[in-house]
Amino acid sequence: MIVNKKIENSIDGLVGDLKKEDSNYASMCKRLQYMYWILVPLYVLIGFIHFFDSGEWSEGIGSLCFALAMLIFAFLFRKYSKEYKYVDYSLPTVHMLRAAANRHSLFRKETIWLLGALIFLDAGLIMNSPMDASIYEIQIIFVPVMLIAMLIGFFVWYFKYKHLRDRAKAFLADIEE
Repeated sequence: MIVNKKIENSIDGLVGDLKKEDSNYASMCKRLQYMYWILVPLYVLIGFIHFFDSGEWSEGIGSLCFALAMLIFAFLFRKYSKEYKYVDYSLPTVHMLRAAANRHSLFRKETIWLLGALIFLDAGLIMNSPMDASIYEIQIIFVPVMLIAMLIGFFVWYFKYKHLRDRAKAFLADIEE
């Protein structure tokens, strides 16, 4: 029992946990990336069909907004898939721990792209609103749904990845002292 605690608290134990979670995350991102690459041409096609069927720009532009959102998600998941798949654990310990802490942080620089994708999703919903719903009616649904999704994402991060970031930061603080 004591030996297991020592192994668990060692950097080797952290690296093992990081390898496992990084591999799982890379696989998930790869699957999501494929899904979004399928959705991009689908929404472009739907946009053209809407435009040529109705002759209205709003539905076609709305579908293209969905396609742009899906494109952003596809590129973002492609980046994450490669980043997590090709993590270099042979870097000097300090660099590896900094990279791990950054990789498993809740917010990263790339997160700003999600805001752009959400704006395109919202614009697509507004332009393709069912039964001529008003902008306010769409926002009353869209904003809470996105907030719930963010809350779920926070809980997933908190229970699955936060401990990795915290352990990497703790080892980093010990090394730098």
